[in-house]
Amino acid sequence: TLQEVRAWFAAQPEGSRHQGFPVVNDRGILVGVVMRREIALADRPPETTVKELVKGIPKYVYTDNTVREAVEHMVRHDIGRMPVMSRQTPPKLVGILTRSDILRTFRQQMDEGQVEPANLSVRFFNHTPKQSS
Repeated sequence: TLQEVRAWFAAQPEGSRHQGFPVVNDRGILVGVVMRREIALADRPPETTVKELVKGIPKYVYTDNTVREAVEHMVRHDIGRMPVMSRQTPPKLVGILTRSDILRTFRQQMDEGQVEPANLSVRFFNHTPKQSS
């Protein structure tokens, strides 16, 4: 219920930054993702279930998808976090991938020596329009 989840939020350590949470039904099947602000701002009775806040069909990736595929899926659907599912039947939620996770991965690759130059070389052309006579 909203009341239970709000109490759980209040009990979390100060500075907890998680903003989106996957929602599963009683059989563990993903039904969607709910944002912290939707729970905090929901103008509904405290007995309302979190599942009632879920909008639309859940978007997700599988554990064997590449990071590029996940990023493309996130961009295509304009979302900042993506549940990660197993391919077993029925699919099982195994985690959630966020933009921060992706950026951290790229940063780690950079730190391991796969780095582009700090400054990109950009040529500027001084273009002066021809004056008409």
